[in-house]
Amino acid sequence: MMAESSRNTAGYEKLADETVAGKNCEVWYNKAINVKYWLWNKIEMKIENMGAYTREAVSAEEISSIPTEVMNIPGDYKQ
Repeated sequence: MMAESSRNTAGYEKLADETVAGKNCEVWYNKAINVKYWLWNKIEMKIENMGAYTREAVSAEEISSIPTEVMNIPGDYKQ
């Protein structure tokens, strides 16, 4: 996602915060292209695009750390 200054330069306007999937999100809207999106911790939680579609998170789980076993390369992996 863009930095706030870039969003402003690109024509996005910051609206009042809203809640999506239980998370307080920044809301950004660009009238010229009719796109509105909701950000939580720089993660897009919802987007409405020119009335053509809406994509929305239904849940978001925060974890305090990633278990080391998740980062292990499988033994049968070949390059």
